[in-house]
Parts: sequence; structure tokens; C-alpha cells
Amino acid sequence: MQNRFNFIGTVAFPKEDAKRPFYHEFTKGNRRMRSMNFGVRPDKNNIGFVEMFGSEQDVIKARDTDNNPVEIDWADRFDDDVLSTVSYGSKIVIDLGEGFEKQEFLSEFDAIGYLKENLKEDMPVMSFTGRFMKQFYQGKIYDKYQLQSVRVLKPDSNGRIKKPRLYVDIDLVYNKDCVDTSDWKEKRILYIDGYTPTYIDKETGTKYVPQRLILNASKVDPENEEQVKKLNYRLSFIKNVGKKMVKLGWETALLNGAEEVEFDESMLTDTQKTAIGCGFKTLDDFRPRGQIFGNRITEFRMFCPKITVSDYANGFVDLDENFDTWTEENVYVPPKEETLDDVMESKEEPKNIAAEIDEDDLFV
Repeated sequence: MQNRFNFIGTVAFPKEDAKRPFYHEFTKGNRRMRSMNFGVRPDKNNIGFVEMFGSEQDVIKARDTDNNPVEIDWADRFDDDVLSTVSYGSKIVIDLGEGFEKQEFLSEFDAIGYLKENLKEDMPVMSFTGRFMKQFYQGKIYDKYQLQSVRVLKPDSNGRIKKPRLYVDIDLVYNKDCVDTSDWKEKRILYIDGYTPTYIDKETGTKYVPQRLILNASKVDPENEEQVKKLNYRLSFIKNVGKKMVKLGWETALLNGAEEVEFDESMLTDTQKTAIGCGFKTLDDFRPRGQIFGNRITEFRMFCPKITVSDYANGFVDLDENFDTWTEENVYVPPKEETLDDVMESKEEPKNIAAEIDEDDLFV
């Protein structure tokens, strides 16, 4: 299973003087190159950043409708007869909705040029889809969301419209020792520090790198049978894992921002608490106007296993290898002196803040 993302929300452009601007064109050698970066907001407190990069080429490497590799001359990239022979997965598809024709590109270079002219911040909620990748740079791991399609949000075959959210599908390898239960009893939160595949470079190919997923059950009502049933289903793919490494795709929701938190006495000073204890004031006397937000966090919250993928129709796949053997053969080791542990320590530990959420949001 490929790691993929589907960000549903509105467009948020970077500032004009940003280091990574919305649009940048430059020349390297004799080739023109373009890059594009912008944010997608499912709500005002959460944002995912997508990017696209492309350059002029002599030929475009793609796949035909039979999944065979093909090479297309740069000059033929807009030819309708050529486009009809190319597989859907080799195209960048852009459908901005009413007033626009659906566009199919074989080159990111051309797709970027089209989006520069037509993508606007005041457009309605749209769906942004692409590859979720990991990148090492100066001893740190960065999450990258490489854009491949932009579409106006439409109902599915059942008439349902996906809720604005930052969806990320992640292939994860883990065992029981990767599961951290230290916050489960008090906070009802589990951490899985597993590994996910990502392309490194031509010489190294695809390797596995650290990836943390979080199961947040802090809002599950133990008296609600339906909620407990959903929780136990998720937990079955964690509790039933042993010492052998297993592999399973997970639907997750990315939280990259500040959560709304409930106002309570823990936010008051000692003097204010004493005033309440003496009966001079109530909690509402100190309640601020509007919403209250906690610290900024970045978390991948586990929603549901990817059992729609044929490999995982019966749940996780047993790799029949212990942790040491599997990691030695499959985990990427950075070329510098730092270890993967050093790299992961450079990432800020996530903070978990309870939020007011609906039934569909119990774990995200």
C-alpha cells in the first residue's frame, strides 16, 4: 500500500515574502523549473501543507493503460491521442468545479502553471490528493505531501460528502514492543512508534523510517456501547500483536495546529481558585470570551485499519521476523553520524489535548 494523503479544506496561500512561496519559477542549466507550496485548512485551527515541483524535460516517463512503462516526447504532452493512452495514475488531474474544464497533465511543470493562474483562496472546499513521503535533511525527518490532484468536493456514489479533514493513509510495521501504554490508564492514549516505507534515493531505493501513530480514546464514553465497540475493534489490531513484526495500513487524521480546549479551574491562578473556594466568584466569572486553544501539536491519529486494501482484508500481515532482524534489514540508516534515535529526538514530543468532538471524531 502506498502512503497517500487526502486533504479536504480551503486553500491558504503563504505570505508573499515567505521562504517557500506559493509559486516560484527559476532556471537551472538550460531548464525552466517551477515549485508550488500552499496550505489546506479543514478548519481555522488545523492546516496541512502541500507542494509540487516540476521542470521542463526532453521526455516524460509514464505508464500506459496496461501499466507498461512509456516515454513521451515533451512536445507531445498535450496531444489528446497521447493522453488517452496514458494511465490515470500517471496524470495530474485538476477539476476546479463550475466555470472550469477538467484538466489532465503529464507534467507537474504544466500543472503548476495552471494552478498559479486559476487556484484562488476564496474557492469553496476542495479535495487535494497525493503522495505522503518522508525526507531526511540535516539530521531531521520532514513530512512531505506531494500533490497529484485537485478536485472540487463532490458526493460519493452513496451521496455522502467527506468531512473536511486532513486524511493520511499510512503503511505501518510494528510489534508489541512498539506500543507505548504509559498514558493509557490516565489519559486513554496509546502511542505506536513503528516504521513506514518511503523512497530515499536512486541508490538506496525504498526503506523504512520511524513513524508515530496515536490512538486517542479520551472522549470515548465507557457507558456508550457503540463507542466502546469501535474502540475495541481498533484495539484488536494492537493488543493481538506479539513479538513478531506485523504490517498494516491505517487511515489516520493529521492534526497540525491547536485544538480547542475546555475551560476549567486548572487555567486559573491560585488567587482566582481561592476566590471560587470562598464563594466570591464562580468559574464562569473568569471564563474568557470566544474559543480557547491549547498548544500547537502535530499528530497522526489512528482512525481505522485499511481493510479495504486486499493485502489487509483479514487484518495485519505477519512478517514472521523479530524486531532486531527486521529493522537491521529494512530500516534506513542516515549517512551522517547521528542515529535514527538522534533524528527522532530532534522532533518535538506531541502534546495531547482533549477536544470537543462529534461521534465520527472520537479517535481523531
